[in-house]
Amino acid sequence: MNRQDKKESEWLFKSHNPVSLDELWNALQKTSGRVWLMQEPVIIHVKCSSLENAGILLGIARQAGMKHSCIVSLGNNIVVEIRGSERVEAVLDKELVSKEYIKILVEEANRKLLKAKERIKLLETAFGNLANQ
Repeated sequence: MNRQDKKESEWLFKSHNPVSLDELWNALQKTSGRVWLMQEPVIIHVKCSSLENAGILLGIARQAGMKHSCIVSLGNNIVVEIRGSERVEAVLDKELVSKEYIKILVEEANRKLLKAKERIKLLETAFGNLANQ
């Protein structure tokens, strides 16, 4: 992604699954100048019926490793933000970075993406257990 304002950026490549070195390298070859590699954490917003339920949800999220989760609204709507911490951000310039460096970034981004997916599965299991009580 060319990094000016995120809303004005051009997306060169996007995936919600692990990527290969060649996929990222080929996307990088389509541009000139600097671009950003971003692997962002999961963010889920949940409207809760009560502060008590929001507290329960926060506890479940934190047990699943979503340590940056919090209550983001206490007005008419009580909203919990479940947020992961797995992220990678790096500025890249195809004239300055080697394929070996890109390989390291791809490996790290894929590792963090898979860790985030594991945490989502933990959340799903915890929600299922809660619903069955």
